[in-house]
Amino acid sequence: MIALSIVGGLVLLVLLLLMLRVGALIEYGGKESLLFLRVGWFHFQLAPKEERKKEERFSTKKAEKKPGPSKKRTIGGSIQTLKTLFPLFLEGFGRLRRKLQVDLLHLEYVSGGEDPAKVAIGFGRASAVFGIFLPVLENTFHIKKRMLRTGLNYDQKESSIYLKLSLSLRVYQGISLALWFGKAYLKWKEEEEKKENPHLSKEGDSLAN
Repeated sequence: MIALSIVGGLVLLVLLLLMLRVGALIEYGGKESLLFLRVGWFHFQLAPKEERKKEERFSTKKAEKKPGPSKKRTIGGSIQTLKTLFPLFLEGFGRLRRKLQVDLLHLEYVSGGEDPAKVAIGFGRASAVFGIFLPVLENTFHIKKRMLRTGLNYDQKESSIYLKLSLSLRVYQGISLALWFGKAYLKWKEEEEKKENPHLSKEGDSLAN
């Protein structure tokens, strides 16, 4: 009887944990891309790894710091990288739809380039896209807070984007999404490596034969 009570208590605890709402914080285009897991008031950094930061900190000699003018934080990451990964995010989030809560959507697009005309056109297109897709996102996901901005900068060599996204969902939903996205990301990474190194693909085919 005691053993059944213990097993029942453990099963109930597992079910409660699976129903617990947790979140993730994604930042792209800042000083470095970050990924945090949020459980209640606790935040756990998943990427980049803290160990890697410590190795970089102690592997190089400490350079003498010279006083100089403070630099403003520049934001903006590669558009091309985000474009290749965006379909994966969209398909994964589409599997959850209204079950996924968007606590914060902060998106900034800065049109840049050497041609002033193209910079202005890029700014106009981005503004139009934001206006068109925002209602679609709001109908698909429950968005609590949003901040969408577009701008132009003639001093930038190329356009840039900054994204900060805070999401929350049930634990069991997060596990399902993480497993799917991990598999899809590894497949995408393998295809990208084959494109960059075609000889790897040929070697793999020859070994298979």
